Amino acid sequence: MLAGSVTGLGFLGLVSSGDPAITVDGILNAAPLLAFPGKIFLTLPITYHWLSGLRHLVWDETLKGMTCDEAQTQTFIIAGGAILVSLFWATRSNSDEA
Repeated sequence: MLAGSVTGLGFLGLVSSGDPAITVDGILNAAPLLAFPGKIFLTLPITYHWLSGLRHLVWDETLKGMTCDEAQTQTFIIAGGAILVSLFWATRSNSDEA
């Protein structure tokens, strides 16, 4: 998802005015309902991989939680946490939107 977003923004920069921010602002002004799903689309993979990275740091340092059942439980917790954090960040408005 994240790689697709970055690639898409790069492509927008090539085929539009050269500034993806202007193009994204135009899209959001034309269809403001795309803002929330777009924020989720960007924040979910970042938060999921960040939380998974923290789990791997714990595994590297303690070797705890390495059984299959524990890893599966931790994965569900991480996925749920990533969804909650993404929802939190997606509901935050930009300072210029308020």
